[in-house]
Amino acid sequence: MDLDVDYGAFPVWTRFMLPARPGRPAREVDGCAGPEALGLSAGLAADLQAWADWQDRHQPAAWRGPDGCAEPATGQDWQRWRTTGQELAHRLAAETGAAVVCLWPSEGRDPHCPHCGDPGSSGRPG
Repeated sequence: MDLDVDYGAFPVWTRFMLPARPGRPAREVDGCAGPEALGLSAGLAADLQAWADWQDRHQPAAWRGPDGCAEPATGQDWQRWRTTGQELAHRLAAETGAAVVCLWPSEGRDPHCPHCGDPGSSGRPG
């Protein structure tokens, strides 16, 4: 699974099978998976959504237009957001039993992620 944000989407992405439809076979796709499909606890689902919503409010985006500026955030605010994301990734892995890859587009990777981080990383924050 990937923990990553995309405006308005639940921040968990994974591979799953789309069922067959008339004229189309079943196929495996990468996409956003909702908390119900993942069997997440209400607490983790709410925390993941709040984390994604914070990014939506603070990330500059062209679709906002000239009058729809993002809410201001400091570098410290963004670091706190990234740390929260790392903690949520560990909770997601614990609840689902799945490997969770933490991707941060602005930095290219999460240095604490055991799959994409630094080779010497333990996979645990701090």
